Amino acid sequence: MNKFVFLVLVGLLTSGCATRFVPPVDNVALPKTAKVGVFIDVGEHPTHTHIGTTIFNNHVKRYPYDWQLKQSLFDKIKTQIELQTGLEVVALNAPLVSDFADLDFVSVREKQWSYIERRTALRETLAEQGIQAIIALRETRTLAELNCSQYGCAEFYSEGVGLFTRSFFGMDRYYASSSFEISAEILNPAIDLGMLDALWDMTIYSGKNVLLDGFSDPADFKNITEQEMLPVKAGVMDYIHKLTSQIAQYLNGDMQPAKKN
Repeated sequence: MNKFVFLVLVGLLTSGCATRFVPPVDNVALPKTAKVGVFIDVGEHPTHTHIGTTIFNNHVKRYPYDWQLKQSLFDKIKTQIELQTGLEVVALNAPLVSDFADLDFVSVREKQWSYIERRTALRETLAEQGIQAIIALRETRTLAELNCSQYGCAEFYSEGVGLFTRSFFGMDRYYASSSFEISAEILNPAIDLGMLDALWDMTIYSGKNVLLDGFSDPADFKNITEQEMLPVKAGVMDYIHKLTSQIAQYLNGDMQPAKKN
């Protein structure tokens, strides 16, 4: 395969432009009486995922540090949304919602926004409670780094929220890994906010894994202290702040035009 053609195909694959179509979006602000439902499914403690020069150097470790991730994330989202939009934020919990996948209400059908029919009952229940938008986060294994050349691509995955490190012949890179699956949708009218340009860019792998410039090498790479992990926590929370701020901008009706596909 021609090198230029290969690199173009890689670019399309990683950007999602090869399969992504975004229908036209009107600038629709939610009424001030609307509520935003937030669902968070995460572990409470940070994970360190390390990818070394060979597979024998790889390891994953969950640290017992009390980050209180679920509550911290909810508080950050609630504060930012209510500050920027004036909308009330409410938690979505069992038995009403028990699975991240339950909150996928909007799709694209025949180049138009469309509701997913099998979730009509839950969508109508949320509407009865005044919930007109949802934000959902689920901790999951996600792509953290993608190294491509004319010979192919090497994919490296983060196994959870926390620190992702990549070492290659003594050279170390440290990332604050927001290893989440993220959904943000307006339910009336139907709009998948995650498809819009700015949020799309923030939720692909390179947006969720932020290189920590100046991160100090830990004293013991396999036993990183809570103090040494603080820049990682700050990086994750900074990502959530920026993500939520962008969602709030959309909820206020400021929706940037989609890129041409």
